[in-house]
Amino acid sequence: MPSDIYFSPFIPAFNSNGAPVPGAKLSFFYTGTDTLAPIYIDDALSSPLNNPVNADLAGRFPNVYLDSGITYRVRVLDPQGVPLGADIDPYIPGSIQGRDGKDGENAGAGFYDDGAWAVDPSKTVDDGVWG
Repeated sequence: MPSDIYFSPFIPAFNSNGAPVPGAKLSFFYTGTDTLAPIYIDDALSSPLNNPVNADLAGRFPNVYLDSGITYRVRVLDPQGVPLGADIDPYIPGSIQGRDGKDGENAGAGFYDDGAWAVDPSKTVDDGVWG
């Protein structure tokens, strides 16, 4: 089954003061639900990863591989359960954009294109727009 590495505007996890959040939790759900979805540590999707994923002392999360056949919902919470950033639903693996659950606007993922920050729903991580 095809896989995509998760691209996140939440890596590392920061609080509203810009400080890293050790122990932040990155959770992946099936879109539109509170049911945890499978995530993996490898691109072959052969080794499951615990969900939610915990941030290290610098607020960084490990690489997370997603099943490209699943549409996800993504949430980041601090260790006390307070949301950090937008609730992204849907998150489509390989996409560089998502929609937040509040107003349907882009959730802040994007890319640099000729020096300007842009959000383009037709682009994916695989398009190589990050360099």
